[in-house]
Amino acid sequence: LTFSQIGTLVTPAAGAGTLDTTKTWESLIDSGDGTSSFETETGLDPDSPVTATNVLYEDLWETASSSSTGQKPYTYLGYFTLDLTGSNPKLTFTSTNVPASLSPPTIISVSRTGSTVTVVSSNALQTHTYQLQYTTSLSGTISWINVTGGSVTASATLVTNIDSTATGAVRFYRVEGQ
Repeated sequence: LTFSQIGTLVTPAAGAGTLDTTKTWESLIDSGDGTSSFETETGLDPDSPVTATNVLYEDLWETASSSSTGQKPYTYLGYFTLDLTGSNPKLTFTSTNVPASLSPPTIISVSRTGSTVTVVSSNALQTHTYQLQYTTSLSGTISWINVTGGSVTASATLVTNIDSTATGAVRFYRVEGQ
């Protein structure tokens, strides 16, 4: 769906006139006969069945202004992926519009129980991903290693990452915002 097509989808306010049926979801996206702009330009049928072998994507847009006059009324934030393959379906979000103000998180606590280390950081931004990394030495050339399963999408300003493979005597951690 192109920006120009989004701008033409109009729904009048109650009592504000008649609906222009040439500017509806059905006329632009899903005409049912394969002749809409979306279907002819992409080759995708939005009414195709979903099965356990599908991977679905959905874009996320945010209203950028109250008026579309002279500027784009929406900001693209990223996309959701719903992976139905395998025995454990999963939903993920990929941000493609990271704000310039994304500052590094601040580690505020580290605790260890057996071979599991829990790292809590502040300054997280909701919907952004934070990857826990470690190194075993801070001297010479430092090589940071991503902790398996250490990537977490923040739901608040605090984010908790877990390293369940901390078997060595010494590990230094950092959390990288993405």
